[in-house]
Amino acid sequence: MGRLRNANVKYRPQMFWATNPMYGHPIADMIKEYYLDDEGIHIAERSNVERFFIVQDGKFIWYETLAEAESIHGKGVPRSFRSIRAHVTENIPLMKNNPDYYYNLLALPPIKRKIFLEGSWFCREEEAGYFKRDFCNVIDTPPLSVIKRVRAWDLSATKPSTANPNPDWTRGVLMSKDKQGMYTVEDLASLRDRPYEVEKLILETALTDPEGTVVVLPVDPGQAGIAYANVVKVKLAEAGIYCKLVKVNKSKLIRFKPFAALAEAGHVQFVEDNWLEEMFVELESFNGDKNDGYHDDIVDACSDAVLVLNQGAREIPDMNMPELSGTVASSFSFDNLKPYSQQNMVIPTFNF
Repeated sequence: MGRLRNANVKYRPQMFWATNPMYGHPIADMIKEYYLDDEGIHIAERSNVERFFIVQDGKFIWYETLAEAESIHGKGVPRSFRSIRAHVTENIPLMKNNPDYYYNLLALPPIKRKIFLEGSWFCREEEAGYFKRDFCNVIDTPPLSVIKRVRAWDLSATKPSTANPNPDWTRGVLMSKDKQGMYTVEDLASLRDRPYEVEKLILETALTDPEGTVVVLPVDPGQAGIAYANVVKVKLAEAGIYCKLVKVNKSKLIRFKPFAALAEAGHVQFVEDNWLEEMFVELESFNGDKNDGYHDDIVDACSDAVLVLNQGAREIPDMNMPELSGTVASSFSFDNLKPYSQQNMVIPTFNF
């Protein structure tokens, strides 16, 4: 928008975009409220309908009429926007000269047909990615009985600016594991700001997390990364918080696969909250490649959380022996055996 200028023409400069729909793309966030249906398909009747917006703190605020927008923000301030549906059937030369292309799209499997023919922004191919939200249940409240809980961070220290409007996030994923091997994603803390604010968020969050939560910090290669992580670790220790440092020496995909495998096996659940959709989109979008415009901060935090939750854990599960014939006892129960990981752990108290 900062390039829309020309002093030597009588028409008003305009910006045009042309794009295929893409799952998880930021453009979908701009148009989903008004122009798309529940499946992310453009509503034909709303194609080319003009709307008006202003941008505050990097977020779009929308209005249905220019008069409404100008009454709040002043004359000439709001910008106009249109989303124009471009369906293959509206391409007259193509439909006339190559109608087989349209019929080939009709013959695609359902998901591919919604993407390539109907233009869905919300659908994605089944084989893409390693995580699907359908793998997991969503629960109302965190579990009360867990054997370990961690808050794993992925760190960044960049504030959005005109030069870099979409930097990486600092993300803190709170995850617990219970005796049955169920992993629960309980909370997500997020920030895009300078190092001081990031460190402040880590310390404040650690003090409000459930008692016994282990803080997990990544350590980037190099002395600077190690030194910074140790500074934060000391401050957490002085506040009575245990911190675990994790060296980042494997690819993002290798680190993420254990979490994805647990989810596919039905061993991951999420607590319902307003951050959940954002988390699902990032987890589903990750395929191991570095894509411009996409973030993997939540991915890395989930990977480190699973890693630390399983370090040093050797659990002996409860067992019931099968019924035996003869004069021996019909069954045995070893329910009183404690898991190895519980032998030296501090059990938190709960007041109701």
